Amino acid sequence: MTMPDREKKPFKGPATGQRAFTMVELLTVLLILGIVLALVVGIGPRIMKDAATAQTSSTQGVAMDAVQRYKELKGSYPADSGDTVSLMNALNDGSAPDVVKLLRTLSRDSWAGPNQPLRDGWGKEMRYFAQGGLGGQPLLESAGPDRDFNLTADNVRSDKG
Repeated sequence: MTMPDREKKPFKGPATGQRAFTMVELLTVLLILGIVLALVVGIGPRIMKDAATAQTSSTQGVAMDAVQRYKELKGSYPADSGDTVSLMNALNDGSAPDVVKLLRTLSRDSWAGPNQPLRDGWGKEMRYFAQGGLGGQPLLESAGPDRDFNLTADNVRSDKG
């Protein structure tokens, strides 16, 4: 006596009656998730560096516009002290409303107000030189992502486009 051939049916869950995922489908999904995660982890630091560099350049642009406006109104650039606290206090002394209006466009991350330094996208204080830039122009300089002014390869300068 021979047994009747049974129809081959896909496995169904015991209570739900729905078809389950195969091992190949599960491994494929895990592989795709792994690739996406590797891309995000690999690209993430670069995106953060680019964002901080852009914020720094924007901050320098606004501050240098304020420095130029200050010179137009006062006849000379703010004093060269090397630090940005003195620079920002000179620009924000109230005697030049146009300059103060420009400073108000800076983010709180970049400048927190009177007696505070001008900070770059990495949170470090920038440096100011009245004649340190190209052609003897004023210069704002950020130490860049390595936060070291002595390693100049990644410094962000206001006199470079």
